[in-house]
Amino acid sequence: MQGHQTVSLAALNGEIVTSDELTPSYFRRQIRGSVAFHDAMCTAGQCDPQAFIEIGPRPFSLSMGRQCLPDSEAEWLPSFNRDVDEL
Repeated sequence: MQGHQTVSLAALNGEIVTSDELTPSYFRRQIRGSVAFHDAMCTAGQCDPQAFIEIGPRPFSLSMGRQCLPDSEAEWLPSFNRDVDEL
């Protein structure tokens, strides 16, 4: 049995980010900079993912991701949806 691997992608340039790069300065640039969403999704698609998990209150990016990778067999999962009562 093979374990899972988590990959983080930079929305600024669409490249894979290592845990060493995830600094306060990195997140400040991510918040203030332009987003290269399509580039990030193409990079993700090359990693042959089993799942995409959107972390946030609404799953807006999942539908955009599906449009970028229409042939992907990955699961597209929201972490949370504030419009759905989960209790």
